[in-house]
Amino acid sequence: MQVLPYVVRLLGQVISRFISDAQVKHPGYTYMHTEGKCFHGANSVDEATSRLGEISEYINANCTNFCYWDMILNEATENGWEWKQNSLVIIDRTNKTVHYNPDYNVLYLINKYI
Repeated sequence: MQVLPYVVRLLGQVISRFISDAQVKHPGYTYMHTEGKCFHGANSVDEATSRLGEISEYINANCTNFCYWDMILNEATENGWEWKQNSLVIIDRTNKTVHYNPDYNVLYLINKYI
């Protein structure tokens, strides 16, 4: 059975150049970004800079969306599977504070101008 005629969206964690290649072969399909790099909870400026590049690649490859999992995490920066992840926001339950991480600024800027 040939599956490709039934696929309307290519989902998955793929590099944008593969999307560009797929668009040449299948121009009528819609392509989506569904998962990015996790970075293991460091939430650094360097990682946010890399995130900006990652999102830019997908935008330039004509993806219709960019998904960001684990947008808000607690002070442990672990998701529901107990994996350390980067997030847009950290809520410290003990100190009752909210911290906006560098990735938040990246997504804010992209959403403001696109």
